[in-house]
Amino acid sequence: NADFTTTQGAEVNFDLRRTNNLQVSANYTLSFAQGTGSDATTAGTVAWRGNYFPQFISPSSFDQRHTANVTLDYRLGAGDGPLVGGIRLLENFGINLIGQFGSGQRYTRLQQRNITFIGDSFTPDVSGTLNGSTLPATTRFDLRVDRAFNLGFQDSRLRAYVQVQNLLDTQNRLAVYRATGQT
Repeated sequence: NADFTTTQGAEVNFDLRRTNNLQVSANYTLSFAQGTGSDATTAGTVAWRGNYFPQFISPSSFDQRHTANVTLDYRLGAGDGPLVGGIRLLENFGINLIGQFGSGQRYTRLQQRNITFIGDSFTPDVSGTLNGSTLPATTRFDLRVDRAFNLGFQDSRLRAYVQVQNLLDTQNRLAVYRATGQT
């Protein structure tokens, strides 16, 4: 197996310690993954198409140039929050929002072709370059709202929460038909 992949990149992190009840954590990664094969079966797949072995470097199928994550966490402690009728309704209340972004991953677009024989197992030729097409970017936001209640004895607390995954109901395209580029 002569295939290889090299990944290079840089990452930047930002952490804000809890200030005025708000804590922020963010990171961004820029990376480049390229080589002659994306995995151990690349050479076998290419050989199946005909006696052609890649002798050049191209993006890997897992090449994702940009990724970013942001976490916002807002918390009120014991005795915090507005006083309503002698009760602090938002005491021990917290809200957490996680945002994720990823640029699209690579795939190899194939030429469309009409199948003339049902037993034909060969796939169409590559349209463009190896892993030269990119899926659309993906985004996701998750939300968690919680509140702790003191149970009245020792340090016993009950924490109730509501968690919403994919808050904006984003329909991310994670794969495509390689001959059409459609999901």
